[in-house]
Amino acid sequence: MITRSVWLKRFEALVIGAVLSVLSATMAVAQPSFDCGRASTATEHAICRSSTLSRLDSEMAAIYTAQRRSRSEAQRAQLSREQGAWLRERNACGGNTGCLDRAMRDRIATLGGASRQAPRPPAASPSFSCSGSLNSSERAICDVPELARLDWALHDAYQRARSRQSSSGQRVLRDQQLAWLRSRNRCGADAGCLARAMIERSAALEPQTVSRQPTARTQPTTRAQPDTTCRTDGLGFNVCVLTRNPGALALGILGAMALLSGASRAGSQCSPAWDRCYSDCASLSRQSDGHLLSLSSPRSRCESRCAELC
Repeated sequence: MITRSVWLKRFEALVIGAVLSVLSATMAVAQPSFDCGRASTATEHAICRSSTLSRLDSEMAAIYTAQRRSRSEAQRAQLSREQGAWLRERNACGGNTGCLDRAMRDRIATLGGASRQAPRPPAASPSFSCSGSLNSSERAICDVPELARLDWALHDAYQRARSRQSSSGQRVLRDQQLAWLRSRNRCGADAGCLARAMIERSAALEPQTVSRQPTARTQPTTRAQPDTTCRTDGLGFNVCVLTRNPGALALGILGAMALLSGASRAGSQCSPAWDRCYSDCASLSRQSDGHLLSLSSPRSRCESRCAELC
């Protein structure tokens, strides 16, 4: 018989694995408008290392080319001068991925491509400065927008946790966070290790409160949405991850991890039947805003549906 702790671990591994596999596959496909083999500046290297920046560079180049074709000779000359000036401003960002992300999105909007853009994800800059002396983990977080967004989410979770503590509690939390940072740094530049560490730490910092009130049964629905990749594990978990916007994938996992922790606490005094009911109810799907992964059946619905089994 598979215990609750086993399926929770398998669920966690499946979710993280699915997200990272989609991220890796997408990052391998995205190419900028120039040859990365000839990249010579910090800006070009940063664009080549990031799937998000590569996609933005390619889209901006396509819009710029289309604009040139639709203009007169004099207008093309003016557009070329404007683009040259913008490139100098962009290159002033150096390898700062957040600065480059903002610069290219702003240029795309200026060139008339704003209507083609998906909702803008959180700024791809971490919570710390990417200048100065950095260790390999910090450099990886600065270079990969997905990790930078995870770092910001973790920073926010830490600040929320700190606000809930007394002065002495804040000192304890600070020491715990410093210890965690030392542990995180052992990941080096391993993106998968860093993502897992930040996801787990963010979930650990969130308060775990569970409130169950019996209500009428509602049947969960599990449906793959457009632009998703779905996998089913041996325990029946149907996991769908958004493939159109890989830059935002990791953020949604924080909610899933928090729910896993909550499910573990909620089910600690419940029957195996409750575990099975809850696991059947808990399926991942794309949220309507296209940026987050969330439970297709909200946590309260799953708990209410399974309450009579506890």
